[in-house]
Amino acid sequence: MIGAPAHEAQPGGADAAPPAPPRRRAGAVAGWIVAAIAVVALAGWAAWAALGASALGGVRVVYDAEPLRCDGSAVHLTSDPWNEEFLQPMAELTPGMSCELRVQVVNGGWVDVTVREVWLEGMGSGNLLGLRVDHVNPNGPEPLSQADETFDAGFEILGGLVVPAGMSQAYTAAIRYDGGAEMVECGSQGWNPVAVRVEALGASRLVQPADEFAIWFFEGDLAECEELGAAGAALSDD
Repeated sequence: MIGAPAHEAQPGGADAAPPAPPRRRAGAVAGWIVAAIAVVALAGWAAWAALGASALGGVRVVYDAEPLRCDGSAVHLTSDPWNEEFLQPMAELTPGMSCELRVQVVNGGWVDVTVREVWLEGMGSGNLLGLRVDHVNPNGPEPLSQADETFDAGFEILGGLVVPAGMSQAYTAAIRYDGGAEMVECGSQGWNPVAVRVEALGASRLVQPADEFAIWFFEGDLAECEELGAAGAALSDD
């Protein structure tokens, strides 16, 4: 006798497994949204940074027509060692002298910029020439306390000073010399000491005058040293 066939589950029957719910993609969609927002934010930041860089690209720092003026010491014009037609100021280091070093911040850009700091490189408290920068006008009354203050003198421009687009602003550093230069008699040293930090649209840039310009300081009496030099040259020719 053939037994009854085994019971088989039929589609839709009581024993059928429920269909799996559709897989949700909410997590993936959220991930794509976050990524898109990050890309947009990054692009916006890059565009803003480019605008800031563009705004600061038109800023120049130039020396005044008479950049170095001294009381108690003579200021001469000396030829650039690499270009004799280009004259640069040179002050004789005389104890007790006081000098003013004057520059112009020229905003040739399309947006207002703010001057935050003025730096005098090589004129910090430990410089070998014995120079001291007391203050910067306007709005730079005291040197910043920085790790490199031994070498450079930095001055915060209190409150920041706005230079409108197409305008310029003069800055004057008050320098004094009380003696003690570590330089041989009739020796000289020249360099480009000024750097100005400017800001616009969240960007910041340190701007310096053209590299070929220098401010010189001379140890001794220039006329006497020139006479000694001429006499030495004559003796060497004999």
